Amino acid sequence: MQSQKRIPLNLIFDYPVQWSKYKVLRDLIQNFYDSVGYQHWKTDFQCEVKDERITLQALQVGFSYEWLIHIGSSTKREVSGKYAGFFGEGFKIASLCALRDYQWQIEMCSQNWELKVITSPIIVDGKTLLTLSYDVCVHPDFRQDTILRLYPFLKNDQDILESVLLSF
Repeated sequence: MQSQKRIPLNLIFDYPVQWSKYKVLRDLIQNFYDSVGYQHWKTDFQCEVKDERITLQALQVGFSYEWLIHIGSSTKREVSGKYAGFFGEGFKIASLCALRDYQWQIEMCSQNWELKVITSPIIVDGKTLLTLSYDVCVHPDFRQDTILRLYPFLKNDQDILESVLLSF
């Protein structure tokens, strides 16, 4: 049996941050780099562009979606100084800029969950605003890999991707 829930992230859609496509892609790929580690980067990370979709995959690496919800949460706490990032902001800000500024859709799955980055309305002081949210589907099947899909990923975006991948 599957369960579906919408999780608002309390990150207002017009939050005044702007990241380039390079920075968005770099931050998303950095998360994969951190998860597989530099020792296994060439064997346990896969990146494929096909049919206007980029797929990033960490082989044999799974994690709980709860780490993607809270600002200030990170599995990197136990490792001092070895990885970029720490407080869990990167994925959320990258997702915000991807969706808002570049109309890139992001879907991600790992272990027994799948999520899609969306917006949902919230009311603040009597005004309706949009907040970044996740539609999360939890299911009984367990997957060993973590996968992120981003689309539409056009031909001119591939040059940016190649530049980002050179930094790893």
